[in-house]
Amino acid sequence: MLSALKKIFQPKAAEEGQVALQPPGQPFPWPRGTRLTALETVVIVIPAAAVGPEEKIGSVILGDADMEIRPPQKPGDPYIYLRLKEGSSVSLSKSVQGMIAAEDKRPRKIRVNQKEEPNQSSQTTTGSSAPDRV
Repeated sequence: MLSALKKIFQPKAAEEGQVALQPPGQPFPWPRGTRLTALETVVIVIPAAAVGPEEKIGSVILGDADMEIRPPQKPGDPYIYLRLKEGSSVSLSKSVQGMIAAEDKRPRKIRVNQKEEPNQSSQTTTGSSAPDRV
């Protein structure tokens, strides 16, 4: 009975998605709407160009309240730094190439929850690299 109650009240978002081990310094594709959840403290770098000159940073970067954002410090700075604490999540309204920033080479653990676009077909095509769903 207790386990049944735990399943009802336990948040499921933290359990969904795939866990990725991302090495620092290696770019990775970050499709718009995909939510990344830090499973440990992590700094993610995105291009400053992701936020246009007429856009507000909050219209592109959608994250938890405890996420720290370091925008470009001067014109021409190429990156925005997002510091996530364990359990913090962030998604973007645009697709970018992200990268983990760290002083060491140890891969960081993040959970990836992909949002399906409403106009995408759920059918797989021949030669698709998407994993089969069970």
